[in-house]
Amino acid sequence: MASHTRTLVLHPRHKLTYFRNVKWLDRWIKKAEALVREEFECFYASSDDGSDSESNEVSPVKQVKSCNIFNQLEALAPPKSSEYRSELDRYLNTDIEHVTDALVWWYERRATFPRLSRMALDYLSVPGMCT
Repeated sequence: MASHTRTLVLHPRHKLTYFRNVKWLDRWIKKAEALVREEFECFYASSDDGSDSESNEVSPVKQVKSCNIFNQLEALAPPKSSEYRSELDRYLNTDIEHVTDALVWWYERRATFPRLSRMALDYLSVPGMCT
């Protein structure tokens, strides 16, 4: 049951809106969000996202001053690890979208949500169970 809840929350067509639409109690909706948040924080938020920006910092390298002013703009710098923790909040605060293939949607947004997309792909790629 809990994995189905996470799957619905991580589907961009449903998120928490699904639970409101089927008239879940507010405390149940908060519990559904808490399940997703706990899973994300425990297993995905602090994991390595596989980007080169952090993994290449093995040995100190003397930085060459660039003449390109865009290389010095803080707004274009790679996000700090603390900013990744807000991925779930940013995702939940966006509108739901009519999505026919959630796996493609998450794959296309892996740069925006590097850790959350990995969690979503983990859950959304599990084959459905027949009963």
